[in-house]
Amino acid sequence: MNGTDRGGIGVAALGLPWLLVTIESIQDSSDNGRVAVVRDQYGSLHEVQTNLRRSKGPPPLQGETWVIDRALGGWTFAACVVTAANEGVSKADLDAAVFASDSAGADRDAFFWTQVNP
Repeated sequence: MNGTDRGGIGVAALGLPWLLVTIESIQDSSDNGRVAVVRDQYGSLHEVQTNLRRSKGPPPLQGETWVIDRALGGWTFAACVVTAANEGVSKADLDAAVFASDSAGADRDAFFWTQVNP
C-alpha cells in the first residue's frame, strides 16, 4: 500500500509535489518489506516503503520528520528534516512556515528550499 491515503484529505487529488511527514511507526509488511506509517502536515496517514530512497543513508526512524515526494513514482522518502534526536530544522518553525505558505498560496518547492537552506 505504498503511498496510499488511509484517511484525511485526498492528497493525490490535490497533486501535491511533496509532503512534510512525521513517522508514527515502522511496520513489517509481507508485500513491501518494511513500511513507515506517517502523518502529513494535514493530518492524513500514509504508508511509505522504508527501503526505497533516492540516496544512501540510515533508514527512517520513528519520531523523525521527513519530506516525501513522488520523484520515483509513489511516495518515497526524499530528505530527513528532523532526526529522532531533534537535529535539524525546528519542526515548530517548519510547521509555522508550511501553514503560512499554504495560506498565502506560495510555491511549495521554493518555500521548502528557502526554509531548509537559508
